[in-house]
Amino acid sequence: MNQRTAPTAEPDGPFNLQAEQALLGILLVDNTSLERIGDHLRAEHFYEPFHQRLFAGIEGRLRRGYKAEPILLADDYAGDAAFVDLGGLRYLLDLSGRAPLGDVAADYAREIAEASTRRELVRVAGEIMAQARSDRTQDARGLLEKAERTLHGLQVGGPRLEFTTAAQAAARVVDYLDHPEAYGGGLSTGLELLDRQMGRMMPGDLIVLGGRTSMGKSALAAEIALNVAHEGVGVIEVNGEMSVDQMTRRHVTSICFNESYREAPAYSDIRDRKLEVQQRGMVDRALTALATHPLAMLKRPGLSLTSFRSLVRRQQSIWNAEGIETGLIVVDHAGLLKTDRSGRSRYEDQTEISNGLKEIADELGLPILALAQLNRETEKRDNKRPMLSDLRDSGAWEQDADVVIGVYRDAYYAAREPEPRDDRGANSQVAWAEWDRRRRSKTVEAILLKVREGNCGTVELWGDMARNAIRDHEPDGGLL
Repeated sequence: MNQRTAPTAEPDGPFNLQAEQALLGILLVDNTSLERIGDHLRAEHFYEPFHQRLFAGIEGRLRRGYKAEPILLADDYAGDAAFVDLGGLRYLLDLSGRAPLGDVAADYAREIAEASTRRELVRVAGEIMAQARSDRTQDARGLLEKAERTLHGLQVGGPRLEFTTAAQAAARVVDYLDHPEAYGGGLSTGLELLDRQMGRMMPGDLIVLGGRTSMGKSALAAEIALNVAHEGVGVIEVNGEMSVDQMTRRHVTSICFNESYREAPAYSDIRDRKLEVQQRGMVDRALTALATHPLAMLKRPGLSLTSFRSLVRRQQSIWNAEGIETGLIVVDHAGLLKTDRSGRSRYEDQTEISNGLKEIADELGLPILALAQLNRETEKRDNKRPMLSDLRDSGAWEQDADVVIGVYRDAYYAAREPEPRDDRGANSQVAWAEWDRRRRSKTVEAILLKVREGNCGTVELWGDMARNAIRDHEPDGGLL
């Protein structure tokens, strides 16, 4: 078999390439073996990077009801340099031809997962040893507590799939009611009116913010992220369009708005360095405050679901070691994520991304706030407020989401309408006054289109788009 005897990187712990090859061969010969592995093996458990991608590809095909066999998979990895290096299609055929006989897939899966866990232990042990030798800023007890948190954060396998009986489910509901301290109360968005309507963001929730361009969904998502992080809870922001600097400027102007909304700079003022003396001081204070927030930001268009999951897990592990609870993931926007395979329709890709984000939310026990563009049919209606059906051509978002919020700003459309002619008649003056009111409006409508465990309805928030400030109400003192 044309194979590398070891990955190109230096070994950082035990690995078993033969077990990885044997399991992949079994899966290629008998696709039904995947179900016998269970949920305790993931792509990142493989040591050889190409084996990680191959397992993810096999799993992705089978989860979608497609066959996974060498010739089809060879097309999927035609541009993968490691695949070519290993022998291309010949490598996949050799894996199939040398697949062990018998029902041994679960045994090989356990061996691979065990080696992965041991590598993780080696890595963590090295970090602990290095800290014990060099970190003089903490006493031994502090280092021990940090080591315990790090070890506790290790992921040893995944959950087993098992049915829950009615008696077990009933006991869990009783325990939930009688011991609220053990379950937590979810996360507040920091916007009382929105919390009151939809409830708090709960672990495993997939919350979709849908809207057309310039409706304010990015501003609302950034505001919620900042509010959660302000409470000391870790927030991961992944953005496919805005740079980290752009995200930071938005957070800073919102903090400045809290200090003095009339004098607060717009984020474009920071970008263009057009700050008054008092505004510069305001920005400096806001930056100092922001630095204390557990916010992790990343710009990466085209991030795959597999990479997204790995990045989140890595940041979660870092925060666990620091004693910080990870509370929320924000994806702006989900349409810029990609699947681990390409070449299919956008509908199929978005369905897989929607399914994948919901699975990650459940797997990590975190709410995910995902932004989604609505289809263009919205623009053809007289009433352009979003409806749930506007998501139906975008994959499975409507089905997978626990909450769907349509974001709408009437001021955006009013500002693009022709100014009504004033012929000095009563009707024309009323029409002009109504148009002027609409274009000056600061209202941001959060239209709850689906709430799995709450009530639908519209929440009218107040927003200053230039300062990325979304609030429950207009600040005291009137309009800017």
